[in-house]
Amino acid sequence: DAGVTPGIRHQIADAMLQTCESFECNIEAFAAAITILDRFIAASPSLHTSDVSLAGFTAVYIAAKHVGGRGIRAVALSSFIRNIFSADEIRRCEFAILDALDWRLETPNPHHYL
Repeated sequence: DAGVTPGIRHQIADAMLQTCESFECNIEAFAAAITILDRFIAASPSLHTSDVSLAGFTAVYIAAKHVGGRGIRAVALSSFIRNIFSADEIRRCEFAILDALDWRLETPNPHHYL
């Protein structure tokens, strides 16, 4: 696996945006999810493409709880993505991301400057 190419990241970001729109997350949650994903990729440079896809959806899951206020149930997210990743995989990935980021979710993102 060659790592995360700009094309792969673009596809994942598009899927994340569609997910945010479907679950009616606000723009702040989407911006936070992108920031979470990018920081996780930077902290985990040997990720495979499938792991990055899971991390992208999980970043939306985390951001919806942290910034969006309403949250998304892991089961609902799994169903939305046609069970490509299970609710348990999403929850496990959540802890992997939080661990990699030392539980620090508060960082500036482009939305803060708009």
